[in-house]
Amino acid sequence: MNDQQAYEIALRAAPELPEGQRQYSLAVSRGEGGFGAGWGVKSRDQRVLDFAAANGLTGLEGVGSNNWGAEQGSGDAGSFPHVDFHANGSMYVGKYKRWSSPEKGFLSVARTILNGGKRGAVGAAEIQDAIRRGSLRDAVFAQHANGYFELAPSEYLKAVVRNYGKLADATGWEPLLSELGHAPGLGAIALGLGAATAASAAFYWWWHKRKGATW
Repeated sequence: MNDQQAYEIALRAAPELPEGQRQYSLAVSRGEGGFGAGWGVKSRDQRVLDFAAANGLTGLEGVGSNNWGAEQGSGDAGSFPHVDFHANGSMYVGKYKRWSSPEKGFLSVARTILNGGKRGAVGAAEIQDAIRRGSLRDAVFAQHANGYFELAPSEYLKAVVRNYGKLADATGWEPLLSELGHAPGLGAIALGLGAATAASAAFYWWWHKRKGATW
């Protein structure tokens, strides 16, 4: 799946989702596993391969899972096992979500990123405000605080910035985010912030409309 196809899936899956939140979710998804395609690529780290083999795994169990965000748990099509890392570098086998369609995979990762994780409403407000202000850095640090990943947020940010740029180049979308966010006092950016504020309100409508669904 290429970047344009992933963007079209995201638009189809959640047309009401504010564009900045869609763009951020896609940038994260691209780095977490290539929009679900990364499960078909074996690690080149022999330690990982040995650990997987010792646990009866090939490393390809996630192929076709539509898991866009390396999300643990169970989806509507069950789950699969895969090697992951703790913050201290130690390995373990986690259980990851399997979805029946790429649209459901995108909806799941967008919800996980935007709903605040372990911090709930406080975390949701923080990451959504960071996206509204256009700050990839603040969004990544909020995402880390919400418990989405254990990697140092400064390192995660490098990947998000890189993947956001590649998506922008491939899709031609209007970039609403940057590493440090919007500089104040520029008319065009001020208009963008106004649009993002309206979009944030639209997200709440979308979220409450969908939160009862099984994804």
